[in-house]
Amino acid sequence: AVPDDHDAHTEAEYSAAFTFVVPMVTGTPLPSTIKLLWEDKKARSILKILLFLLTILGISLIVAGVKFDAFRRSSPTRVSTDSPTLSPSASPTVDASDLKAILMQFSSIEDLEEVGSPQQKALLWLANKDLTNIEFTDELILERYAVVVFYYATQVNGNTWLARNDFLNPFTHVCDWVPGVMCKQDIGNPRRRVIGLSLNRNRLNGKIPSEVGLLQELTKLNLAGNSITGSIPREITKLSSLYTLHLENNKLSGSLPDTIGNLTLLIDLDLCVNKLTGSLPESLHSLQFLSILNLSFNQFNGSLSDSVENEQSLTVINLRHNKFTGTLPRFIHPDIVKIGLDHNQFSGTLPTLIVPAFRLEEFTLSNNNLEGDLNRPYENIDFSLLPKLRIRRIDWGFNNFTGQLPQIVLFFGDLEYLKL
Repeated sequence: AVPDDHDAHTEAEYSAAFTFVVPMVTGTPLPSTIKLLWEDKKARSILKILLFLLTILGISLIVAGVKFDAFRRSSPTRVSTDSPTLSPSASPTVDASDLKAILMQFSSIEDLEEVGSPQQKALLWLANKDLTNIEFTDELILERYAVVVFYYATQVNGNTWLARNDFLNPFTHVCDWVPGVMCKQDIGNPRRRVIGLSLNRNRLNGKIPSEVGLLQELTKLNLAGNSITGSIPREITKLSSLYTLHLENNKLSGSLPDTIGNLTLLIDLDLCVNKLTGSLPESLHSLQFLSILNLSFNQFNGSLSDSVENEQSLTVINLRHNKFTGTLPRFIHPDIVKIGLDHNQFSGTLPTLIVPAFRLEEFTLSNNNLEGDLNRPYENIDFSLLPKLRIRRIDWGFNNFTGQLPQIVLFFGDLEYLKL
C-alpha cells in the first residue's frame, strides 16, 4: 500500500533523526546535511527525546551493576529467623565447630551430635541464628547456651509453653527474654547475669537438663506446677548461690541428690507432690539456713536423722504423705511454725516437742503407728510458767495413744481444730 503524504513525511523525519544520532554517539563529524536537520524543529525534538531515554537507560544500568556487585560480595555468617521458637536447621555452619569444641566441656559429645537433642538444637541456634555477636570464648555464651538448652529440653512435644513471648530472640540479651528470666537490676549493662528462672505453671514438660548448672549466679529456680519428668539433676547442687528451689507439683522421680548439702545458702526447698523416692541424704541436715522444707506427697522412706533436732533455722517442716519410719525426733526449735508428719509409718511414743515451740501453729501426726500415754511427755512441766501457745490445729488421730486429754491443750489459746 502506498502511504499518503502525511505518513511519508513522518517516516522521513524519523529516518533523518536516526541518521543524525548515530554519528553523534560515535563522535564523528556531523555532515552538513545533518546540520541542516538540526535546524529542523521537529527533528530536534525527536533527538532530544532519544538522548534523554539513552541517558536514563545508562544510569539505570550503572546503578543495577553496583547493587549486583554489592550483593555478590556480601556473605553473612549468621542467618536471622522470623520465628525464634522454631527448631534451627539440621546442618551447622563453619562457626558451629568452634562453638562445639567449647561446649564439649559442659555437654556430652553424644548429646551435641544427636540430631534433635536439646543440646544440638541450642548449638545450631547459637551458631546460625543468634545475632548478638557474643564471642564464643566469652563466659556469657555459656549462660545463653544453658537457657537455650533449657528451652528446648522442657518442651519435647513442640512449642508447648503457655507463654514464651521473647524467648530465643536473636537480637536481645538473655535477660530480656520474658517471661521467666530474671537478672540483676542493671538495665543496659551487656554483662548482666541471670539470677533467676521462674517458669511456674507454664506447661513445661520433658526433663531438667544438666546444663542448668552453668547458671552460676542463679539464686532462684521456680519450675512448680508443670509436667517435668525425670530426676533432679545433680548439677543443680552446683548452684552455690541458690536460696530458693521450687520444683513442686511435677512428675519428678528418683532420689534427692546426695550433694544437696552443697547448696549452703538454701532457705526454701519445696519438692512436694512428685514421685521422689529413697531416704533423705545426710547432707540435707547440714543446711544451716534452711527455713522451709516441704517434701510432702512423695514416696520418701527411711528414718529421720537425729540431726534434724539441731536445725535451728527450720520454721516449716512438711513431710506428710510419705513412707518414713522410725521414731520421731525432738523438734526443739523455738521458731518452728508448722510440723506436718501425718500419713507416714512412724512408731514409738510422743516426744516432748511442743513446749519449747512457742510459735508453733500447726502440728499433724495422724495416720502413723504411734502409741503411749499422751500426758507422759508433759507430766513434769509447770504449765503456769508458760505463755499461751499459738497452736491453731492439732491432728494426732488414727494412732494408738492412750490416757486422758493432755493438760497442755488448756494452754492452746488459739486452738481451732483438735483431733486425738
